[in-house]
Amino acid sequence: MGVIQRQGIKNILSSYAGIVLGVINLLFLQPRLLSPEELGLTRILFSFAMLISMFASMGIGSTAVKFLPIAKDPKTRHHGFFGLLLLFPVLGILMAMLLLYACKSFFSAQYSLKSGLFVEFYDYVLPMVASFSILNAIQGYCYAMIKTTVPAVLNEVFTRILLMLLVSLYYLKLFSLPVFISCFAGIYFLQAILLLFYIFYEEKPGFKIDWSFFKAGTLQKMVSFTLIIWIGEIAAVGIKEFGTILIGKFYQLQFVAFYVIASFIPSIIEAPIRSMDKIIAPNIVNLWDAKKHDEILSVFQKGSLYMLLLGGVFFINININLNGIFAFLPAGYDEGKWVVLIISIGTLINMASGPNSTILNFSDKYFLGYIWVIIVSILLFVMQLLLLPVLGMIGAAIATCISSVLYNGGLSFFIWKNYRLQPYGKKNILVLFLISCLTLLGSFLPNLSNPLLDIGYRSSLVTGAFLALVYYLKIIPEFHSYIPFLKRPNSSN
Repeated sequence: MGVIQRQGIKNILSSYAGIVLGVINLLFLQPRLLSPEELGLTRILFSFAMLISMFASMGIGSTAVKFLPIAKDPKTRHHGFFGLLLLFPVLGILMAMLLLYACKSFFSAQYSLKSGLFVEFYDYVLPMVASFSILNAIQGYCYAMIKTTVPAVLNEVFTRILLMLLVSLYYLKLFSLPVFISCFAGIYFLQAILLLFYIFYEEKPGFKIDWSFFKAGTLQKMVSFTLIIWIGEIAAVGIKEFGTILIGKFYQLQFVAFYVIASFIPSIIEAPIRSMDKIIAPNIVNLWDAKKHDEILSVFQKGSLYMLLLGGVFFINININLNGIFAFLPAGYDEGKWVVLIISIGTLINMASGPNSTILNFSDKYFLGYIWVIIVSILLFVMQLLLLPVLGMIGAAIATCISSVLYNGGLSFFIWKNYRLQPYGKKNILVLFLISCLTLLGSFLPNLSNPLLDIGYRSSLVTGAFLALVYYLKIIPEFHSYIPFLKRPNSSN
């Protein structure tokens, strides 16, 4: 088993461990141990800091994945690439600090009426921005060096466990809200420090920049690439975070909590694509450099089908069990049921599109993807400004779903137009049909009075039917060879 396969398996395991912890954290622990206002505060601080950190990190994480292979040379410690990498977020953090303090009165005016608690803790955004920015750079370096397991564990498992512990201690009234928010911000700072220690232990990267190497045309290409990536990544994060940020402007913080919990549930559908992208990205870079279009097409098609199947299992189980899921949450959170359904449609479309963003972003037409994400983010922002005041959380969800359709549709079109690569086939259409039918049928199953039993029997019946149909329709031929006692002659045909 190769390095990429091993790390891919470890990343998937980390992602699913993170899903389990995330479900415990956001669906069971935080809604019960924090008030809706306190939960809303933590999430709006996180979303705000994440968006600003994309401005501060200057897209350097993706730049590392693309350009470190060019500079890779253990004898010269990669020509001091790590030192060059850190220059970008350090400069960005200084710019973010000036921006946050220059705009403090503006944001205070926007949020003071509905979300006064956010205004009170506004200053905590900057340390979180600094942590996220440094993390982005170091994680990019790790991914480029194909050392993805530890960053995945820290991100998916470590931070969630610490957050669960922190929330529990705060619930026991062992410290005040300001101390709680300080520790909340400190978790991400600790994550960055631990990852920094890890990369020094594993790689001993160099800080001394070999300017003669980078001035030979490489630095100019890096800067050009980074500028486009920078704006595009700000827009991409904006697509995910605009809803949370704008709800805090129009509604009280408790509605931020309701929306965050509801929008978290569909994010489970996308977990496989997030973990696999980290592994696929360096491989795609090498395939583009070698001009192996046939292999890229294979990755594209298989990635799309496998991700759609995995996402389909989650999509079905989430949407046939909405009543059961929300029965475990405190009163008020059930206002987000329609948000779950609407956003999950967008996430399933994202899964069905496979690694389209990774393939386009590391091609010679990468700028098309980033221009498109900027356009889509502007459209999303406008849609949310129009729909949020009228439809509330549902308006934010509709805008998010539409943006996902537009974004993935545009990327797929650009890849097909320029390279004649597209991942969709008859099997993809068949899988979408199965997902739609089983979701509809599962929703009409009789309800049991016990939510846990209701979820269990629905999920068992429908998931079993889905896997059986995938097997008997031979949607994935490899599926047969992996199950020896079901193996048939000529099953790979």
